Amino acid sequence: MKISVLMPAYNASRTMEATINSVLRQTVSPWEFLIVDDGSTDNTAAIAERFAPQVKVIRTANQGAAAARNTLCAHATGELFAFLDADDIWHPQHLAVHCALAAKFPTAVACFSDHLNFTGYDDYRWQAQLAASDTELIPALDFFQSYHRSPGPFSSMSFCSIPKSTMESLGADPFQVNGAEDYFLFTRIALLGPIAYEPAQTVAYRFHPASLSSNKLRVVGLAVRVYEVLEPEYARYSDKRFLSSFRKAFASKRRQYAKLLLGANEKASARNQLRRSLTNTLAPSSLIKSLGLLTFSYFPAGLRPRWPQNTRTGVVSQ
Repeated sequence: MKISVLMPAYNASRTMEATINSVLRQTVSPWEFLIVDDGSTDNTAAIAERFAPQVKVIRTANQGAAAARNTLCAHATGELFAFLDADDIWHPQHLAVHCALAAKFPTAVACFSDHLNFTGYDDYRWQAQLAASDTELIPALDFFQSYHRSPGPFSSMSFCSIPKSTMESLGADPFQVNGAEDYFLFTRIALLGPIAYEPAQTVAYRFHPASLSSNKLRVVGLAVRVYEVLEPEYARYSDKRFLSSFRKAFASKRRQYAKLLLGANEKASARNQLRRSLTNTLAPSSLIKSLGLLTFSYFPAGLRPRWPQNTRTGVVSQ
């Protein structure tokens, strides 16, 4: 199977050498390895170009990760697109696992494997061979509900590979909503078919203070935008169970965003999100939660809940 490794990079000079080396150490070599330098102002492109001819670098003006990923997909020629962020590290068997998943489950519209977390800017040293594990084919609606309840092993493009045929079915710009382009894609592919999953941890996910994902307020706000963009597509879908699940998840994400806004003392914006969540679904449990939070938002400081903070804490698993 011809695998295209696709990596967007922006000012990634501190981490990308280790990331590139993790691709070049794969037990199954990629058909091609493409990197888009998204208008970096450091020496990202120069570092990547040192790895030619194994790596092909495409330089573009800075347009954000969504545009960079779309450019990569437009240039890729493989049968399976394996995505990787410029600060994560693959286990040497990552591509072998994804190749096996795609072959075992030919109806899958995407393949995922699990990950572990680590912090800092150094390389990650894998301690052992991958243990045998049970793969599964997750039905589309089950994937949607699991992903939107707790993304876990589906939370990053670095954990994912997608057949070229799936990407082509999504049109010229499969990635949209810059900064939440992965959330947009994974929410959208839930309408296309089942998902293959391998629970082995084949990716070391890097957390560091500069990570975009460390700002929860920004991340969740962009997720709300994803729901806004995709709601018409879910409304048109023939199986109305998907729309029902979508609307419940939308209301839940608005509540999460509202709590973060309250934690940032942006009360008016938070209350607006809570009022709008009341229109997303008529499910009684959702309405009660939204009304409860809206009421608490008016309580004095000593009586209201402690609202969540807006940054994440990294986890070391090395």
